[in-house]
Amino acid sequence: DKWGYINTKSEIVIPIIYDRAYSFVDDKAIVMKSKVPFFTRNRNMFFFTKLNYLLASIGLKDKYFLIDKHSKEITQLPYDIVGQFSEGFAWVRKDKKEGFINSKFEEKIPLIYDNADEFNDGLSIVQINGKCGTIDKNGKIITKIIYDEILHYNEG
Repeated sequence: DKWGYINTKSEIVIPIIYDRAYSFVDDKAIVMKSKVPFFTRNRNMFFFTKLNYLLASIGLKDKYFLIDKHSKEITQLPYDIVGQFSEGFAWVRKDKKEGFINSKFEEKIPLIYDNADEFNDGLSIVQINGKCGTIDKNGKIITKIIYDEILHYNEG
């Protein structure tokens, strides 16, 4: 139940020591070291569950790091939870608010949302005060944040 990286020859190039490891972006990857166990089902890991939010809210926080292709830790990311990159952005959570970082790991959309989904077709579903809407990659509101729920956004 650990993650690492192999090359095209199936040789381990970064040790299998992380609780989560994302794809490389610009020769850097986000990895996670957890203080709490995660549950598995059919060898699939579940990371972004309400259980995780609960654990983070009581102080049992995971630690996310940037590593380079030599497994060298570059920096610890200052977020409670970091999502997978989608369309050049990853959602991040800190102090119960969510926003987005870009592929250079710069915070590009402020952490002002109660929830934010991965980008799909250039839009993300966001929530503020129990109401949902959509934003684009510049943080501009596309669909007013007035709906009780938006489940999915795909193909327009």
